[in-house]
Amino acid sequence: MKKAFKFRIYPTKEQIKTIDNQINCCRYLYNQSLNLKKVCYEYDKSSLSKFDIIKIIPIFCLRTNVFSQVLQNVIDRLDKSFKNFFRRVKNGDIEPGFPRFKGKNKYHSITYPQHGFKLGKDKIYLSTIGNIPVVFHRSIEGKIKTVTLTKYHNRYFISIVCEIEKEIKTKPIEKIVALDLGIKHFAYSSDNKIIENPRFYDEKIDKIKSKIDLEKDKKRKTELKKRKHTLEFRNNNKKDNFIHQTVNSLLKEYDCIITEDLDIKNMLQSNNSNLNKQINTVSWSKFTNCISYKVEDTGKKYIKVDPKNTTKMCSKCFRLVEKSLSERIHKCNFCGLEIDRDYNASLNILRLGLQSLGENP
Repeated sequence: MKKAFKFRIYPTKEQIKTIDNQINCCRYLYNQSLNLKKVCYEYDKSSLSKFDIIKIIPIFCLRTNVFSQVLQNVIDRLDKSFKNFFRRVKNGDIEPGFPRFKGKNKYHSITYPQHGFKLGKDKIYLSTIGNIPVVFHRSIEGKIKTVTLTKYHNRYFISIVCEIEKEIKTKPIEKIVALDLGIKHFAYSSDNKIIENPRFYDEKIDKIKSKIDLEKDKKRKTELKKRKHTLEFRNNNKKDNFIHQTVNSLLKEYDCIITEDLDIKNMLQSNNSNLNKQINTVSWSKFTNCISYKVEDTGKKYIKVDPKNTTKMCSKCFRLVEKSLSERIHKCNFCGLEIDRDYNASLNILRLGLQSLGENP
């Protein structure tokens, strides 16, 4: 199995200039390679492979000091984006997403796929950049496969992907919980427990965004953008910390977690901008992804079920009870059940999860 370790690094001013220049060079190579593929196809319907483009990298990057394998990785990224595009076309997606040119703020990282890096006690050596101080807040396990340097809100990080040979024994399922993810409450469990929504979003971010749109002075605008990035960075850190702590506590208590398989993109198609904003803020995708990779390391189980009618259906008599978003209580006129709507939904999710396990609810 593969496992990623993320650490913050502290490059010097000169190293920051070098890193930024290399990221910009890789972005330029990506865009030029994409343009070349488009031109060749439009001219004679020919398709350039990644090996064809790798051969002509020196033409695009004559005066750069970027490690050769980092440049090759850029072409690998482009190749993967085309493969994903063709896969989505084959699957019949309405918007398959043809690879796009990367703007200045759309390309943030460089990857050392095999060589060009070396770990020290409190430093990491990256070829053509040098030794960079790093905070190793946890030990690295397994064989290092790739090292990715990322710029995020004017801060720099490295992600070290390792291959770990570890036998994980599947644990017997004794305690199961189903979670109904929501906005009022972050999650409502089938044990009738509530995980409150921390609502980390800072309204100061919206105020600064409006100021940026109105500001005409370039220097002042740059300062406002830096402040916005700092607030977003802190906000995301708080959110990530909450999600990791919540998932860890759930996995300590339960052997199997069940949630709905939510289609977030579809849910964001509504014309209700306030609802869309709240859906983005709660980060359901980040939460479910966190459960997915943590259960792999613990030998426990995670199940996603079809969300259709989990809110409408009565968990006692299984009849559909129509209700609006504002109705917070599930009242069934057929069997008389009266409970919180989210608790009712979590019981339905539990039933569907048990069925997928082959157990009688």
